[in-house]
Amino acid sequence: MEIIQFHEKTIVLQQLQALLPRYAQRDKTYEQLLSIYKRENAGDMGESSLTYYLRLADINDAFVIYGIRLREPNGYFQIDVLVLTPKVCFVIEVKNITGNITINESGQMIRSDKGSSDTFPHPMIQANIQARHLEFFLKQLNHRALPIHPMVVFTHPNVILDGKFTNDDILVSQQLLDRIHQVYHSYHQIIEKPSRLKVLAQQLKSKHEPRKADIIDKYEINRNMVRNGVWCPSCKKTIMNRYYGYWYCPTCEHKDRVAHIKALREYVLLFGDTIKAKQAAEFLGIDSVHIARRLLLKTGAKILGNKKSATYHLDTI
Repeated sequence: MEIIQFHEKTIVLQQLQALLPRYAQRDKTYEQLLSIYKRENAGDMGESSLTYYLRLADINDAFVIYGIRLREPNGYFQIDVLVLTPKVCFVIEVKNITGNITINESGQMIRSDKGSSDTFPHPMIQANIQARHLEFFLKQLNHRALPIHPMVVFTHPNVILDGKFTNDDILVSQQLLDRIHQVYHSYHQIIEKPSRLKVLAQQLKSKHEPRKADIIDKYEINRNMVRNGVWCPSCKKTIMNRYYGYWYCPTCEHKDRVAHIKALREYVLLFGDTIKAKQAAEFLGIDSVHIARRLLLKTGAKILGNKKSATYHLDTI
């Protein structure tokens, strides 16, 4: 089994990981952003945890694509995990939630946990919708139709599925290996040659369009609420001080010459990949624009404009 597109954190999750440690908790938007972060992080953990079980499946000439997002006439559709095999294609909807899961008579999913209940859309309906989107997309590519088998996998170790579940394709991650083998071997005909299947996998990957996001703009984040400075990479608790040629952490006494690189990467995630020396000095928490300019030059950033008004492009750091 070959992974064509590995699991990656969504841009929303990356931005929130950069923003929340710097964001003033007193701001009214903080709790909302924290809730979004928890949801995004749960999804990220759920998808990444499936890699172990998919590798165990060890189906010859199978190809895995994580988080593929494809454009269609009316918008986009996204599949958490797509597994292409010569016989059948698996569309896997991943749910990383805890608690007791039941389906009521109206087809709603009910999660009961710690005395409270939440209602969600039926996960199998979601998986079926993604499968139909994929079927249409493959037809648009003029590709021989593979059977598409949707599944829902609950990945959290503390989830409990109600014993009344009758759908074999709603399962916990530990059951995934057996179910994939069962479905795969129920198909007796090779629909697609491995060579053409890999071409299809690469073609789908080439059409992947990652979701774009701008947390700062969308939630109208006040720049003054975002803390400046370089976090200590050792204790991860303290903003470091800049001394002669290095960064120093007053809490754990860690010294580092390149700690500013991670801070600049966080700046790119939050504010874009162009910066001026004055902005860099402010964000890194140093008084000297000259030192900020020197640090930017050491990153290999492309420069546009003259020295004082130069703009530095950080898209390669």
